[in-house]
Amino acid sequence: MRHSFAKYFLTYFAMLLLPLLAGCDDGDYESIDSPKELDGFIRSAQMNGLKNRWNSIEAYPRLTVEEYANFREVTTTGMGEHVLFRSSSPVDPSIGRSHYADSLAKEAGIKGFINLADTQMDLDSSPDFKKTYYSTQKYVCAQMTMDFMSQTNRERIAWAIYFIMGNDGPYLIHCVEGKDRTGFLVAVLEALMGATLDEIKEDYVKSFSNFYNAPNGIQIPLTDEEKGWFADVVVENLKIAFELESLDKVSLSDAAFSYLRRIGFSEQEISRLRYHLKANRGR
Repeated sequence: MRHSFAKYFLTYFAMLLLPLLAGCDDGDYESIDSPKELDGFIRSAQMNGLKNRWNSIEAYPRLTVEEYANFREVTTTGMGEHVLFRSSSPVDPSIGRSHYADSLAKEAGIKGFINLADTQMDLDSSPDFKKTYYSTQKYVCAQMTMDFMSQTNRERIAWAIYFIMGNDGPYLIHCVEGKDRTGFLVAVLEALMGATLDEIKEDYVKSFSNFYNAPNGIQIPLTDEEKGWFADVVVENLKIAFELESLDKVSLSDAAFSYLRRIGFSEQEISRLRYHLKANRGR
């Protein structure tokens, strides 16, 4: 298959730039054997080019405070009203959003925080943690890595889910930015509760729209094509987790159920999880 000169030029440029962005050796990118691999390689370079974030609300004039803090209720099909929320970290000040996220959590009456980024030692060593609303509520530290399929992460996901089953909501799930680790766990829970694939993708992409593409101190909204690139990420992650070649024409709820069974939950425990995510006992 023939490719345009522009596409080959972009590939050459990406081969020079992407190793620097990803921290990889040049040799990792020497072999591109098919048009599909070429397209995927170019897309990776393009996505990396969007990953610039500012830690000041002034850089995001088009966003609300809630969007800047990446704070929102999960409202996909099947999820109980005012039960599950997600956000950037309410306790990590490093990205300039924690004060907003903590204040919004207080306003929403969050009773349980699921922290996918920190250990208890991290929180104890933070001089301002005791000043937060977060510190007055129940929380679990279930620090995850970016390898969502690892045994360690399966255990941390179990910690998070047992916390939900053992405590009343509303619950808030977060990591640092609230998009990758949070995005994966929330997508699994959304699927379990009956969300459509389009709903899952839309919710997942919102977090990237709330952070990315602020190259010169002012955010430029992502295009529909760029949003589609990030939507593909959650689709691929769920395909791997659910052990499916495609998510089309399958019951995502059944697939999420089977995934939770494989990582150690009983049918009774999954039913209990569904009950907690459906029940509105928040306010």
